[in-house]
Amino acid sequence: MDPLLFARALVVELAAEHGRGHSGANASSSVVASVAATARAVVASATGAVQAGGPAAKGGGGGAGSHGVSSVSAWNAAIARDFQYAFGLAVVVFLLFVTPLIAGWAANGRWKSGWMLRSSAAEKDAPVAVNEKGEKGTEKVRDAVVMDVFDRPALLQVVPTSALTAYLRTLYNRILLRPFPIFHLTLGQIALCIVYGAVVVFCLFFECLDHLSNFNRTAAVGVGQLPALFLFASKNSALSALGQGYEKMNYLHRVAGRLVVLCGLLHAVFYLVKHPFDLSEPMQQSGTACVIACGLLLIPSVSYVRNTFYQFFLLSHIAGWITFLVGLYYHAPDFATPYLIFCFVVYGLDVVLRVAKTRFGKASIVALPANTLMIQSHTISSGFRPGQHVWLRTWKAGGWWRGWETHPFTIASAPEGASPLQGSHRLTLLVKAAGDYTTALKKAAEVSLGDSSAKVIGCAFEGPYGGPMLTDFADAQSVLLVAGGSGITFCAPILEELVYLATVGKTSVRSVTLVWTMREAELIESYQAFLGGLVEVARERTALEVKISLHVTRAPLNVPPDTRVNATLPSPVPHSTLSLARPSISYVLDDIASDVVSMTTRMNLACGGGIVVGSCGPRHLIEEVRRAVGQVPVAKAVAVGGIVVCGETFGW
Repeated sequence: MDPLLFARALVVELAAEHGRGHSGANASSSVVASVAATARAVVASATGAVQAGGPAAKGGGGGAGSHGVSSVSAWNAAIARDFQYAFGLAVVVFLLFVTPLIAGWAANGRWKSGWMLRSSAAEKDAPVAVNEKGEKGTEKVRDAVVMDVFDRPALLQVVPTSALTAYLRTLYNRILLRPFPIFHLTLGQIALCIVYGAVVVFCLFFECLDHLSNFNRTAAVGVGQLPALFLFASKNSALSALGQGYEKMNYLHRVAGRLVVLCGLLHAVFYLVKHPFDLSEPMQQSGTACVIACGLLLIPSVSYVRNTFYQFFLLSHIAGWITFLVGLYYHAPDFATPYLIFCFVVYGLDVVLRVAKTRFGKASIVALPANTLMIQSHTISSGFRPGQHVWLRTWKAGGWWRGWETHPFTIASAPEGASPLQGSHRLTLLVKAAGDYTTALKKAAEVSLGDSSAKVIGCAFEGPYGGPMLTDFADAQSVLLVAGGSGITFCAPILEELVYLATVGKTSVRSVTLVWTMREAELIESYQAFLGGLVEVARERTALEVKISLHVTRAPLNVPPDTRVNATLPSPVPHSTLSLARPSISYVLDDIASDVVSMTTRMNLACGGGIVVGSCGPRHLIEEVRRAVGQVPVAKAVAVGGIVVCGETFGW
């Protein structure tokens, strides 16, 4: 019996008796009777609450203990429902904040692409982005050709950002965008995780201080999180309306998943404290299966294991959640069934959409300098947006045993109708051969016909996913693109689309600055003709100013040792700079902000049109970009119209 529960019930009963105005012997006998009745009720309630697998615990039964257990079960069910209400309310509130972004995204018409990969009718039967055929199964590749020069159209008028929006952006960048020292998250992401955890803790302890007696509370809170857990993990989730792809919400999936596992393990521990472990009972058999599933889900999800042995993590994760949900159904069918139905519906819809977004066909693979590999589809040329990624599946190339594996890669080309360059605009991937899978693909591409050859493979592309989503680079006044190594695959298509929009007068961007940092200068060869063509088109056909700054951190062997520090070399890309030093993102961003302020003053605008910073690369580069954005002085950041950051990080 819980003494706190008994004392509280006793005080309430005495107060009621006092209010009825009893006196003398009648009052004394009435109080004694009330105390005795209260004690019997509390004892019966406490006894019924700790019964394992009894009829009352399953929602049925009767007698003196059934009322107490049913009330406790009702509280647990209500808490689980309340968690769903809180989660739904949070989604609605966030939608209210992003509604203006959604409206602007829908108004410019670019929302129509980026959902489903499509093939071009004119190019469907063409083998690859080449026209010179070699031996059977191979094709020769040639460089793209820049289009003829036309008149320069006027750019769209800069729309000044409201002062309130500029202040809110600046406040967010200075406080919530700052990198957290651990966990590789921002302060805003950490704050969101804390709020989520606080809601879970509140649900655990609201009207329940004794979890040994009410061991089902932890289970109810854990099961109540399952819908949010699956929504955070699904590639095609309704939460995409919030402007965040599944990869941006993966940290919330990890937090929710660990809290679900924690609640489940606490439920098992609290139960075993009061009851013996007996596998002959069906309820304990299903509960044990759930505990084993929690181990399969938790241990391989550790960051090191997940990143180093991803395929093992994936298989254990699939086996773990299936075992957990099936065991949960047999453990508590009446309570868990609605949540299980929701989870299977979410997962089923996700699988259906993933199949619908998968395109099977042929692709050409070419080995490029700097340990890089190019993969180009033979048919897909539209349906994606710059900055998005696809999941690649190959057969034979890379090993037959890898046919079931899928790997994510950023699309390195702009779609058809969004490029100012002539030539093929089919979906192209530029991949750094860093892991076992990409190294095997590169070996398969190294055929005996020389560097200009391409090998044809069968493959499947699933996507597109992610990308800038609600962040529209074309509506800003200035754009800064920061790439680290193969992160150029994210930035280059955005630059390509911005130059195209400038050629048709459909962007308000006045200047684009690309800062690309790499270890080896050989990586520039893969993009030399492409970047050179964009610079020439921008200079000759548009009023858009394009600046390209290349930085090599590992000096070439032909550079004398005494001149390798902060040296400036001739750049292979026209009208660009090449230096042997890491860039100062803070200096570059401050210089861009000063130019925007001066331009805004000349235009007699109260506020600038804003700066959008896009970045992709290793984690330390993304954190440097976020710190640089947060260090811009408040007055200058507000004057430019605020700074919006859109970043992609290598890994998970």
